[in-house]
Amino acid sequence: MASLDESLSQALRDLRSGSPEARRVAHLQLVTAASEQRVIHALVQALDDTSWTFRSRLAQVLGDVGEEAAKELKMAVAHGVWYVRAAAAEALAAIEGEGAIEFLLPLLTDRAVGVRRAAIAGLVGNLTVERVPEFAEALQSLDAETRDPLLHALRKEREELYLEILNRRDADSGRHVQ
Repeated sequence: MASLDESLSQALRDLRSGSPEARRVAHLQLVTAASEQRVIHALVQALDDTSWTFRSRLAQVLGDVGEEAAKELKMAVAHGVWYVRAAAAEALAAIEGEGAIEFLLPLLTDRAVGVRRAAIAGLVGNLTVERVPEFAEALQSLDAETRDPLLHALRKEREELYLEILNRRDADSGRHVQ
């Protein structure tokens, strides 16, 4: 029987595979094995790989692991390499769901555009009608350079929520967006 380390190494190799079936099986094996904290640690450490595709696949695995991976990922967003921070933000958005809003907002000011884009994608994907009031309030504290790319993405991806935010933001000034 293969040791956990050997199985983990093989699953990580298979996650890089050109075979969709091998990647699917590896994904399931990694999610299952992530009940051990050292596996989660190894998965988060692997986010420093230079392959964007591999990092994206790891972020999906970590997102499926769920809350157990959140603590390690929250530490990873402070990593010195931008693409590790971006992949960690992507995985956290998948784990935290609506709760990701509070975590992702500060990443909008990250020095790396890739991290800011991951934060925007997570925010746009996790915003719900119920969260619009607090989201609109949080936007008020952002400068235009930070806020505008987020609003642009929101308008493009979720126009109904974009209009609701503008309506709430402009309610005090007596304007109404249609």
